[in-house]
Amino acid sequence: MNSNQKTIDTKVLSKNIKIVRGALIAGPLAFMTLVLLFLADYPLSFNTELLFVVAILMTVSAVIPALMCDRLFAKKPANWDQLSDDQRRESLALVAYAVDITRGALLEGPTFFWILLILIDSNAFGLVFGVLLIVFGILLFPTSNRFNEHIDKLNEHFRI
Repeated sequence: MNSNQKTIDTKVLSKNIKIVRGALIAGPLAFMTLVLLFLADYPLSFNTELLFVVAILMTVSAVIPALMCDRLFAKKPANWDQLSDDQRRESLALVAYAVDITRGALLEGPTFFWILLILIDSNAFGLVFGVLLIVFGILLFPTSNRFNEHIDKLNEHFRI
């Protein structure tokens, strides 16, 4: 490795991804809280109109790619065989970082749409599905251990 070349610290990346994903979860959560406080005097109803169908389609079209991000991003670099083990790990850490940010962003969009559905239509489905997407985002939250396991999984995938 070139002495002038900077190395990537996976601990720093892991910390950064936690901050970014935390913000991607906190934004919809804070917005939902404000919407519910704003609409505290209005009853929510379970309406299934066009916006509901659009929200369902938007959710499905975001959750499926969020679960398949690894396959979308995991392309073996052309110079893979020339890289040292440390360089490979650094390269894969950046891939894992991009996958996690993309996954969080994909989940954030429909979450905001469900929350807007609460505002527009006082629709209780917005609350239910918004909370479910926030919980799903929390379940997929990248801990340091998960981040390192993700890098190892990508490494095994490329070694095959």
